[in-house]
Amino acid sequence: MLVAMAEPAPPSPPTTMETAIRTAIVVVIVCAVLNAAFYPLSELYFDAHRNLSPTDIRWAFAQFTLAVALASFAVAVAPRVISHISAAILGLANVIAGLISLGSGLTPVLGLALVIGGGTMVALAYFSYYRRSRAAWAFLASLTFVFGTCLLFGAPKVRALVGIGLWTAMIFPGLKFVTMVGLFMIRGEYRDA
Repeated sequence: MLVAMAEPAPPSPPTTMETAIRTAIVVVIVCAVLNAAFYPLSELYFDAHRNLSPTDIRWAFAQFTLAVALASFAVAVAPRVISHISAAILGLANVIAGLISLGSGLTPVLGLALVIGGGTMVALAYFSYYRRSRAAWAFLASLTFVFGTCLLFGAPKVRALVGIGLWTAMIFPGLKFVTMVGLFMIRGEYRDA
């Protein structure tokens, strides 16, 4: 005689609060590990470069990791809302940077690319969020990746032009990559029926 075995019920999906707590724990651990690793590694660098201030650079790295960690946590908790708001804000920042670039005598190509690209990011964020346009979402995710990559490799030049530290210049590419990941997290909402 065979006895039917009841399958255990699948576990219920975690609540938003449980997800937020788990995400916060991971973000805090990663941020702490990165900063703990940066301290001894930077000590090796400063031994060879006595003219640099270790405190300033370590503080800038801490600001960079904290900004990216906070953005990552926010995107993990509410990916749709935060990634679209972030994309719109970063687009506006591109427009402002482009206008400043045009007014400061830098190459007009840079200024126009920033103004057009930033304005496009704002428009795409609107159409992706309110109209749920799949094309706008895909183009926005691609644009944040492209601008993030350009800023990542252009951070030394931005640092020199603006007069800020390298890790401070890395905050914007970091935020663009976090925004792109947030947009990627909601890809299921844009699949064709």
